Amino acid sequence: MRKSRCGTRWPAALVLLLFGAAAEQGVAGRLEVVGSAATIGNSGLKVTAGAACVVEDVVVPGPSVNTDQLACNRITAGNVQVIGPGAEFVAGGSIHLLPGFSVAQGVPFVAHVDPFVATAHAFVQDNSPNAETAFNARFDLRLNSLNVAINEDVGHFNGYSADGTLQFQVVLRRVSGQNRLVLLARDNAANAMVEHSSDFPLSAGFNAVQLDWSAGAGDGRFRVSLDGAPMSGLTTLNNASSRIDSVRWGLVDGNLNLTAGFIELDDYFSWR
Repeated sequence: MRKSRCGTRWPAALVLLLFGAAAEQGVAGRLEVVGSAATIGNSGLKVTAGAACVVEDVVVPGPSVNTDQLACNRITAGNVQVIGPGAEFVAGGSIHLLPGFSVAQGVPFVAHVDPFVATAHAFVQDNSPNAETAFNARFDLRLNSLNVAINEDVGHFNGYSADGTLQFQVVLRRVSGQNRLVLLARDNAANAMVEHSSDFPLSAGFNAVQLDWSAGAGDGRFRVSLDGAPMSGLTTLNNASSRIDSVRWGLVDGNLNLTAGFIELDDYFSWR
């Protein structure tokens, strides 16, 4: 994701290099470049909400195993044989195959370390903003296959200053059976994130989302336009000293205990 005054679109083939939050079999949050998520070109970004690991260390019991094993930190297996239909070991830190470990002939076995296995979130990060006092972005978003649970706000598009302070956030929220966008932005006078009084219903299928954020002394803004509608949002922010140095896009943060499924994203670009 590069940035220019004219705006540049995210290169689908490179998006996984920016932030690899993928674990096989949907163990944790996962990113995939797929054709079904495309609104332009041949591919878009599919972001799946995962079920994060809950056990720090796993010792695989013998004498045999034929189920997948998941640990936040370490998997240890000794005097154990992997038998049909096979197994996959995924750990956040390390996998230790000790004497006596074996795999039956012809049985599939995979072991890999995934440092992101402890999180259900997945996102890409754009580091091209440089102390911006005005930041604009647009992208396509489809939530047809994401079941946002009641009371589980999901951070979807977050903007940060260089010190990591959250400056703005687009939240996915389910209200009265409908998925909606909610806008929040930092107000330095209040020393807090403030929420816009109205949310923005999303239609079925892809929604074209355009965002505009700017710093100001009482006239700072964070606004959204859906599918070409007039911009609306926060317009009286006291955030003159705020800057944007990076943004994250996907399933960035929030409670995903009951939220399941995936979102589809495409055609992202940003400009000053």
